[in-house]
Amino acid sequence: MLSTRTEVKREPCRRCQILRIYLAMILGVVVFGVIARDQLDKLNGLTPAMFGWAFAGMPILLFGLKYWTQKHKKTSNETSH
Repeated sequence: MLSTRTEVKREPCRRCQILRIYLAMILGVVVFGVIARDQLDKLNGLTPAMFGWAFAGMPILLFGLKYWTQKHKKTSNETSH
């Protein structure tokens, strides 16, 4: 039995947007890999552990930056009043 939709949304749902962005990024990586294959040889020194440390360290650095910014804003607001 076929069901028809009576109401059609103009914009795609959030899940579809995320999926489209993900697929576009994968396509971009594949195209980059095909086009710049000889330039990727220069990245031989990078290891997966380096990327792991970078992605584990980024949230810590961002938290510190946000904390410092908030603290700096708070002290500047107290001195201006």
